[in-house]
Amino acid sequence: MGLTLSLDYILDEDKFKVDGNIKPGLQKDFVSDFLMTQIGAGEDFNEAETRDVYTIKINLNIESDEYLVEHNCGNKGLRDGILARYIETC
Repeated sequence: MGLTLSLDYILDEDKFKVDGNIKPGLQKDFVSDFLMTQIGAGEDFNEAETRDVYTIKINLNIESDEYLVEHNCGNKGLRDGILARYIETC
């Protein structure tokens, strides 16, 4: 069993839709913990996507303590920037 969080970032409205099995009061900490694991991960030279809605899904396998992330941002810099914006707006 794992923890899951799905974020849709609606760019024009600067608004997030959140879903998953993490209690609302713990979602900010979950995203913060994930971002901490990305420090020093290196650059991502892929080109960022231009979209109206960006989707980021973060899954944490509790047994192995490993994150699996899916996103449509194009690169990790944009992904992590959107996640930082989410933390900022909580």
